[in-house]
Amino acid sequence: MIFSDNIMIFFLVFTRISGIFTLVPIFNSKNIPIIAKMWFVFFLSLVILPVVNAQGVIINTFLDFGYYIFIEFVIGLLLGAVVLLVLNSLYIAGIMVDRNIGFSMVSVISATDEGQIPVSANLYFTMSMLIFLVTNAHHVLIIQIVNSFKLIPIGHLILSKFIIDDYIGIIAGSFVLGFKIAMPFIITILISNIILGILSKAMPGMNVFMIGMPFKVLVGLIILLVVIPTYFVVMKNMFNWSFSELSRLMEYISGT
Repeated sequence: MIFSDNIMIFFLVFTRISGIFTLVPIFNSKNIPIIAKMWFVFFLSLVILPVVNAQGVIINTFLDFGYYIFIEFVIGLLLGAVVLLVLNSLYIAGIMVDRNIGFSMVSVISATDEGQIPVSANLYFTMSMLIFLVTNAHHVLIIQIVNSFKLIPIGHLILSKFIIDDYIGIIAGSFVLGFKIAMPFIITILISNIILGILSKAMPGMNVFMIGMPFKVLVGLIILLVVIPTYFVVMKNMFNWSFSELSRLMEYISGT
């Protein structure tokens, strides 16, 4: 392969990795300067270039090059979306928790995308990012990116119903996982509401609303302290699930 061909293949590798990092949390954070992201993707592309499967890539015109750029960016987005959809289970859990403990009208600025998100969701995202780094999950993600170039040749994209089915399964699994994370809060607050309802019937003069709101917040914080040690295992399993789904999707895209 001549030097000019290597340059074009490098840009195609750069494009796929950029597509992945466009959606993957931490890497898509607005707190990280764009220049730093570009240099990271640049050096990662240089490291990955020797293992890239570029057989069958024929670039004769700028139109051909633009076609391959588009295909590689789509592949990157498809792979990055898997991790993003799995982590959205934390956002779903945060909404459920906030609605039950009385934080639904409060939101904070996300540390990753500077958007408004629920308080509990922000806590879950921050914890997940710390666990992501502590457990070296970012190393596994980079390994998965390298494997994507081994399994999916440059410009090779096969869209099938298996990809759609896989995404549907991931979305459904995210809702289930989010519901499981929020389940302790949902059950506890439900019991608390029943107790408050009984008290309001037993003591009609009691202002249930004034007592209920701080009571549910207190109960929610206590439950959070009780279950927070389990989140390390839950989120570690969540990352493992996202990586297994990522491997499966790469097989579907490559047609193997």
